[in-house]
Amino acid sequence: MAGIPFPFSPVQIILLELFMDLGASASFVAEPPEPSIDRRPPHDPKVPFLNTSMVTGIALMGTALWVAVFVPYWYALDRGISPGIAQTAAFSSWMIGHILLAFFSRSVHDPLYRIGFFTNRVMVLWAAGALAFLAILLGIPAAGERFGVTQISAGTVLAIAGFAFVCMAGFELAKVAKKR
Repeated sequence: MAGIPFPFSPVQIILLELFMDLGASASFVAEPPEPSIDRRPPHDPKVPFLNTSMVTGIALMGTALWVAVFVPYWYALDRGISPGIAQTAAFSSWMIGHILLAFFSRSVHDPLYRIGFFTNRVMVLWAAGALAFLAILLGIPAAGERFGVTQISAGTVLAIAGFAFVCMAGFELAKVAKKR
């Protein structure tokens, strides 16, 4: 309707669903208890699980991921870069942004440095596998073509990763500021 090509091909949407949602969900099941759990009062049973605070957090995280994906996508299209490269930028942004979001979402209260980056081995393995898969798609043209991914430069991937990090880091910075 907006006259803009879709940011993801159908096969990329399937990959994102399989790789990102199922993988992240499995890794959250293996998440150890938060370090500060014994210093917080019990959850009030009268407060609904999906309260305003949680819904707001979900909306903000979704918005941050949307920005991390669509800014590089629209930037590429605006510069006259091919839709295939723009789709690859969007796909790469989603993969990287989703991984960062998963790590920063491991706790609502405790910053990642306090939890420990490697304390959830399932999440570390999932993230490493997802990044390795993305590297294969970006680095091996025959593999990328099967999934609608075009080769982009390492500098572009680093710029995408940096932008995704900036979009997601606010959640971690808020936890650090709250602790102080």
